[in-house]
Amino acid sequence: MKYYKDKPTDDPTIIGTYNPGLTIEIPKDGITKLSASAGSGGYIFSGSKDVYLDFAGDSIKYKMKSSDPYITVLATDLAPNGVIYVDNGDLHIQGTVKNKWSIGSNKNVYLDNDIVYSDIPDPMDKYDSSKDLLGILAKNDVIITDNFANKIDININAAIYCETGSFTAENATSRLIGKSVNLIGGITQEKRGAVGTFTVDKWGNVTAKSGFATKNYKYDSRLLRMVPPFFPSTNTFKVLSWLE
Repeated sequence: MKYYKDKPTDDPTIIGTYNPGLTIEIPKDGITKLSASAGSGGYIFSGSKDVYLDFAGDSIKYKMKSSDPYITVLATDLAPNGVIYVDNGDLHIQGTVKNKWSIGSNKNVYLDNDIVYSDIPDPMDKYDSSKDLLGILAKNDVIITDNFANKIDININAAIYCETGSFTAENATSRLIGKSVNLIGGITQEKRGAVGTFTVDKWGNVTAKSGFATKNYKYDSRLLRMVPPFFPSTNTFKVLSWLE
C-alpha cells in the first residue's frame, strides 16, 4: 500500500459548516437528576460509605461491605424505572447487565470487574437489536479498580458520565502493566483521566510504564438514537475533529 502526502486529494470536502475550537459543555445536573429519578420509581442506597452491585441478568446482587454475603433480588423489584443511586457513598459494580439501567453516586464509581451486556451490540450498527444499555454516572470519578480481576484487562459496556472528574484507573502511575481497557459505549468527562503511563524513546517508540497499555474504545452507535434512563444529554452532536 502506498501513502501520499501533500497532494490535492488530501484536502477534505466539508459539507455544511465547521467551527474549529468549538466545544460542547458537559451537563452539570446529571447527578441531581439521577438522584431525583431514583427517588421516584428507582432505588437509593444511603447510610453506607460503600455499596457493591453485581448485575446478574434479571437479578441484582448487593451488599454494603466487601466481606458481606450478597443479597439477591429481582432487578425490576429493586428499581422498577431502572435507576439506582448511592447517596454519599462509593459505588462498586460488576456483572452482566440486562435491559436498560442508569446507576451512579454523588461520589465515585469503581469498576471492580467486567461490566458487560447480556446481548453485546455491534458498536457500528446504530439499529442493533440489543435491548441492553447502561449508564454509569459519578459526581467525581469512574475508576477502574486496581485488583486481581482487572490485572490484565477489563471489559466495559456503558455510557460513562463524570460530572466533575474523569474516567481513570486506580493507581494509574504505579499499578502493574496490563493489556487493555475494552470499552463499547461512550465517555463524557470533565477532565481527561489516565489509565496508564508511557515512555517515548528518541525514535518515537512508545512503551507502557504502568497501567493499561492499550485503549480499545468503540463508540456504541445506538447512543445516537437512545440513551440509558434519565442519562444526561446535550441533545446534539457535532463533529469537532476527525482522523483518516
